Amino acid sequence: MSGEVVSTIIDCAVWNRAARWLGRAGVRLPTFAELAEPSRIPETRQTALGSAHPDRPDPANLFRVHWYNDGTRTGFA
Repeated sequence: MSGEVVSTIIDCAVWNRAARWLGRAGVRLPTFAELAEPSRIPETRQTALGSAHPDRPDPANLFRVHWYNDGTRTGFA
């Protein structure tokens, strides 16, 4: 199984519990489209990225998981 991508939900109860917790916490995950094309990230999220340190566990950093980070890892290149 090494190198394979799991594309099915293994434990629906765990998935549902995690989704509810993230929803209550106000965490919004980026879409694949936003990761592929950061210009699709809403302006409010881009603004939040400006104050999020790239090495800290901040939910805003989930929107930095793409190939378009600049040299400082805080802006788009």
